[in-house]
This record gives sequence, structure tokens and C-alpha cells, in this order.
Amino acid sequence: MAAANNDSDVYKTDLLWPVVTQIHELSGKAYFEHTEAFRVITDHIRGAVFMIGDGVLPSNTEQGYFVRRLLRRAVRFADILEIPAGEFSKLAESVIHTYQGHYTHFVDKKAEIIAAISAEEEQFRKTLENGLKQFNKIEVQLHLTSSGVNKDGKKIIDKNQTPVRVNAISGKNAFNLFTTYGFPIELTQEIAAEKGLQVDMKGFHTLMAEHREKSRAGAEQKFKGGLADQSDKVVQYHTATHLMLAALRHFLGGHIHQAGSNITGERLRFDFTHNEKVERETLDKIEQWVNHALHTGGKVTIDTMSKTAAEADPTVEGSFWDRYPDEVKVYTITGNDGTVFSRELCGGPHVETLEEIPQTFKIKKEESSSAGVRRIKAVLN
Repeated sequence: MAAANNDSDVYKTDLLWPVVTQIHELSGKAYFEHTEAFRVITDHIRGAVFMIGDGVLPSNTEQGYFVRRLLRRAVRFADILEIPAGEFSKLAESVIHTYQGHYTHFVDKKAEIIAAISAEEEQFRKTLENGLKQFNKIEVQLHLTSSGVNKDGKKIIDKNQTPVRVNAISGKNAFNLFTTYGFPIELTQEIAAEKGLQVDMKGFHTLMAEHREKSRAGAEQKFKGGLADQSDKVVQYHTATHLMLAALRHFLGGHIHQAGSNITGERLRFDFTHNEKVERETLDKIEQWVNHALHTGGKVTIDTMSKTAAEADPTVEGSFWDRYPDEVKVYTITGNDGTVFSRELCGGPHVETLEEIPQTFKIKKEESSSAGVRRIKAVLN
């Protein structure tokens, strides 16, 4: 099409130019003056729309991580173009309008797509702000070290009395940026390159491998000790935990997954993947959502299927997949009005009907559990 238009620039075609035009309208910047930024945003927002439209939401795992990478890199270039915060998700409208004739499901999913992109933008802006502050601190220290002096102005020398000079961000610093501040390693590399710096990727990957092994071992231990027993009260709490996870994903995004749980007859404790404190206002909405489901009434049904089929089903939420056999059980909680509240991989046990949980769900506390993991404690009373 570009050749037919006698123009070698493929971004000036009917499929891409509408997005470029909208970027110009939102930023006030000219395409030919900021070509790279325009192209990155255009390409990435289109890819993200298609993936979210197919049910892949931004997350830290599997396909969802690719969506997250696309959106976060695009948001950073949107900042370079000074597109106002909160306006980025509007770019999805150009993509949807251009392709809706052939991809008709975009029309039905438009609100969902824009909401997912908007939520990811909002979350990433907080991550970016905190991460950049830490990155700048690392850069300052790095420049001091590169100049052969420390922060007190004293020369830094090695055992041979030679001034120490470095121009690379250490694997440890890159690892801390990722695990503590949620700063993607790709973004660390990109910003470092812009500043003429390198990143010790070998050191980063070594630390990441150690971190994954510790997380796997910890998750395995938590998985084994999830339920205190199978008493009626514990079973009620277990079912309510499924509803709470569904509510967390509803209000915070598809990146939310279980990271561990401990349920007794007195309370539930639930760990989930999330980098930031959940404000009380959001916790109140989660409470209301769960209580609405409980008071609406409904039933809990079980589907037995292959683990492969369950993993491929975008409506099924699951964690610790490697701990399950080849044949798994998926528990679906459906309201009396037909609303599907939750659909999750689990080993049971659960109540058969929501009427068996007459109490009110209440979140008592939300706190940090570990890097990138938050914890909720809640009760039924």
C-alpha cells in the first residue's frame, strides 16, 4: 500500500496513519520531528489492542507480560511527546475504528480494551516515577565512581592503586529496580543506552534465577498449607477467597494472581501479585463486590478438564499450574441472575450454594508481603 501511494513510509497508510494523526492531536508534536516516538506508540498500541481484544490482559506472566511490555514502552514514548496523563488510552479508539469492519468483536470489547489500557497506564506511571527516582540515584553514584571519586570526593582505587572506573549498571541494581520498584529490565536497558551506559545482564539473570527458585519453593510451601482443615467455616472462607480474587482482578487488573493463602475458621489470609498498596477506597469496592455476589445467591459448579485445555481458556484463572496433575478441576461461581462471578482452577473444597455463606465479607488489613506481593486479611461475620 505504501508503494501504491508512492511513499516508502508504511506508517502513512490507511491502517496506521489514523493513529499517527491522533498522536499528533493529543501531543501537538509533528510526526516528522519525532518519528521514532510516533512509530513506537503506533505499533505498540495496535499490538496491545489486538491482544487485549483476544482476552490477553496485561500481567507479569506469559502472554500478559508481552502486552504489559508493549503498553509500558508506548507510555514512556507518550511522555516524551508530552501526551497528557490519562489520555494515552484514547489511542485505542483509532485502532478499533480502523479494524472493526474485519474484527467485529472490537466493538463489543471497546470499553474493556480502553479500561485495561487506562488501568495499565495509571499503574505504570506510578512505577515509572518511583523507578526513575531510584535510577537517577544509581546514575549519580555511577558517575561518581566513573570519575574515580566517591560521594565524599575521595579517589576510589582498586588493590593495585588504580582508579576504579565503571560505565555499567550492576546486575544487583538492575535486579532491585525490577523486584522492588517494578521497573522492567527492558526499560532499564533502554534508558541506560540513552545515557551511554550498559547493564550487567549476566548478573541480573543470575539473581533472577535465584529469585525464581526461592519464589517457587515459597509458593509450594504456601500451596501445601493453604487450608487449616475442611470444616464448614473453612470451606466458606475458601469460597469467599475465590470471589475476593475475582474482585481484585476486576478492580486492579488481570496482572493479579494468587501468590499464596492461609485459611482458618477465623479468617482468610491471601497473598497476591501487585506492586502497590491498595487504597481503602478500592478495598471498599472489593468488599461491596464480594458481598453483592454473596447476597445475590448462586451456585458453585465443577468442570473436570485437561490442564492443557484449562490453561488455554482465558476465562479460567489459575496459579501454581505446575502443582496440578494433567486432569484438573475448575470451579465456577454463578449468581442466580446468571452472572459468572468467578471461574478458577482449584482442588476444592467449596460450598455448593452461596446461601451457605450468610455472613458479611470484611477486609481488615492490606499490607506488603514481599517484593511485588501484597497481602489481605479478611473475615466473615
